[in-house]
Amino acid sequence: MNTSATTVVSAPGKVLICGGYLVLDSAYSGLVVGTDSRFYSAVTSKRSGKEGRRVVVNSPQFNGGRWEYILDKEGRLVQIPGADNQIDRNKYVQYALQLTLSVAAKLDQDFDAHFGELLEIVIVGHNDFYSQRPQLDSKNLPVTTASLKSLPPFCPTLTTIANVHKTGLGSSAAMITSLVASLLVHFKAISIDNTTSSNEKDIQFTHNMAQFVHCLAQGKVGSGFDVSSAIFGSHLYRRFDPELISGLMAHCESVGIEHVTANEILEVVRDKKWDSRVQPVHLPPGVRLMLADVDAGSSTPKLVSGVLGWRKANPIEAHTLWKQLDKENMAVADTLMKISQVAHENEAAYQSALAACSTSVSSAWSTSDSEIVKLFGKVNACFSNVRSLLRKMSHLANVPIEPESQTRLLDTISQLPGVVMSGVPGAGGFDAIFTLVIENPAESKEGKNAAAVEHIWKHWTESNVGPLLAGASNGGVECVKLENVDGLSRFF
Repeated sequence: MNTSATTVVSAPGKVLICGGYLVLDSAYSGLVVGTDSRFYSAVTSKRSGKEGRRVVVNSPQFNGGRWEYILDKEGRLVQIPGADNQIDRNKYVQYALQLTLSVAAKLDQDFDAHFGELLEIVIVGHNDFYSQRPQLDSKNLPVTTASLKSLPPFCPTLTTIANVHKTGLGSSAAMITSLVASLLVHFKAISIDNTTSSNEKDIQFTHNMAQFVHCLAQGKVGSGFDVSSAIFGSHLYRRFDPELISGLMAHCESVGIEHVTANEILEVVRDKKWDSRVQPVHLPPGVRLMLADVDAGSSTPKLVSGVLGWRKANPIEAHTLWKQLDKENMAVADTLMKISQVAHENEAAYQSALAACSTSVSSAWSTSDSEIVKLFGKVNACFSNVRSLLRKMSHLANVPIEPESQTRLLDTISQLPGVVMSGVPGAGGFDAIFTLVIENPAESKEGKNAAAVEHIWKHWTESNVGPLLAGASNGGVECVKLENVDGLSRFF
């Protein structure tokens, strides 16, 4: 064999629309929506003509996005210095490779044959994971949807990974999930070609493995909703117990990841005590997710640290507020699920309700004669309560979760016809917003309501708001064919 078939696995980005901060605590849930913007990892085994087993990773969207390694006889990954004799380490890629190859070698009896002499890996993400302002500036194009659509898929970021401006869609989680899964599939350790019951174990195993690798690379056990969304797509998420992996993480940091055995990893990631909960939740038909990148900086770790510090210092006050927030968050999720059910049961009435909502503002929905329109009104009212409680927590913790500048923008958007809810995703801050908007089913796919939202973004003077092309998608991690991914084959 000179070259094996290329294994390609993709994983979606995420938007946490309800449950920011609360999702850190296993007593609460968060509503996360998967995106149609995805990461792709493509793995090919080849002959190299060189001595030893080599791994070459290309991330062609970045300057210096190439890393080479030797996999020694003991299964340790040793990085090869670059042309300048310097080692530019990518911890996320290296951790995913070392730990997953170790597990794959244990699970795949034909590991050496499947590896070959050279393992060539290409990793790319859709344009929306990174700000495209530098690309648009280089072409003298305005920051509009039309301009973004004119860019080729997986276009260069014109900078290094360390300096790229991310848009908050969970690039590291989607990347690690796609890379871990692609290696496990390539070495026949799992199968994710379908959704049969036997496949569920493989999906859960991949989830656990990706969570462990991602947490280790980040140096902490986060909530995990981003990796969970990369695996399962849109859902209501409740986190796993951090103690499941904290011991193995400490062991890795103590002895070095190259000295951790596959059995030690498998003992943890196969543990039946993994207790995260995933309940599928899909946005109702005809409800569109719109995302915008605000050209202003926020540090999520600082925001989280500030809120958790306030919670620790004021446990009674925080508990009361978080219980109120959780009640409203769950009301949003439950009502969206109920609307989806009604849409399936009575399509004609649902289409009529969409048309009514698309031509009126949300404040009028609660008094409608249509029970479906009233349900949309309930979503809007509950999310308004969520925003109010987040602003209260923002004041109490002295942390800009929904800053005043964002409040003014969101309030303006919320007064447009068809807008169900508009808010700051995840931990909030200055750098992103999302909107759920209803279009009239009788009108074009793009619709005038989405155009009205983008018009507000384009002409907003208080901050620089740029659209993203990403929308909602229900799918999670999946195997795809190279030729079916627009723009991917040019890297081969």
